[in-house]
Amino acid sequence: MYYVMQSMTRSSARIPMAFLNSSLRRVIVPYNTFFRGKNKGMNREMRGNIGCCYIFVNDPDYQWTEKDQEPYISTFRNASDFFQAEASRYKTGLSVRNFVFSASAAQKVSIKSNTKQWVADVFSSMKYRNIDDLRTKMMQKHHLDDVCVIFVFPYYGISFAHRQTAGDGAAEYAVFMGLHGFGNIVHEICHLYGAEDYYYTDEVKEYVRRYFGKSVMDVTTDHVIDDLTAYNIGWAETLSSSALAFLAAAASISPEEWDACGLEAIKTKREKEYHESDKSYVGEKKDGMRHGYGILNLSNGDRYEGEFARNTFHGKGTYYHKNGAVTRGFFQNGHCILCVI
Repeated sequence: MYYVMQSMTRSSARIPMAFLNSSLRRVIVPYNTFFRGKNKGMNREMRGNIGCCYIFVNDPDYQWTEKDQEPYISTFRNASDFFQAEASRYKTGLSVRNFVFSASAAQKVSIKSNTKQWVADVFSSMKYRNIDDLRTKMMQKHHLDDVCVIFVFPYYGISFAHRQTAGDGAAEYAVFMGLHGFGNIVHEICHLYGAEDYYYTDEVKEYVRRYFGKSVMDVTTDHVIDDLTAYNIGWAETLSSSALAFLAAAASISPEEWDACGLEAIKTKREKEYHESDKSYVGEKKDGMRHGYGILNLSNGDRYEGEFARNTFHGKGTYYHKNGAVTRGFFQNGHCILCVI
């Protein structure tokens, strides 16, 4: 109960009192569940002049090149343009500037490895004391209102945000795993500013469709910031009628239940990806990953035959497109860098 009341106190300043008085009993749980990241941690509101620091992390297994970084940087630009366009729709002033860094970790980076250690390695290689030092200096130098930090890795996996919901001052950052559409990076940055996932259960996904239509916090290819997410990240002063209806519908969901659903959803997603890739791949493996020579049939009808490294196209290979086109040459980190079509 204390956590619920604490969450209410922190996040109710902009909520109409009439709503609190008439609907408190119906929405007190969602205030804890769906607002627990609002105004918490380092990244409070995504408005004004925002800097996004993208840090390409090198480790003993992989060294980024400028050519490798190009498609990622293009994706980050698309994310910034999207944020500015959506903020304008909510009549919020927002200017997003992207900053690119290269850094190193002494150990092979794995999300299962000691996170504090590789984060410390990264900032040490960049000559910053920690994430606070980077943020403070970037805000001062570039006259920014806030700075968010995103680590970028070439290894394909599930991207995530290390965000704050307890307000205890711990570091906040996102991790972008492999090259995906800009909706993935939008999704994780929204988390840093207080947004909550919607995709854990079919029930909540139905509420999203019913009251919002679409949301990037449900499906990352649905390029829409919904009203509740807009409120959480600081783009709306009050809750809209659709946001209120969503909260009322989801009122029975406790934070513990939602977190448990999240763990199960992620586990299911990983198992599905593993089994689907296992069925469509024939070839050599190392440490459970595609590594060496193999053949991969993709779900879109394309096919790749050639060398792999840690689940990605890496080395000599041939890519057969569904439309009949064929790309042959040398691949690096999933991208064709010296190829003939």
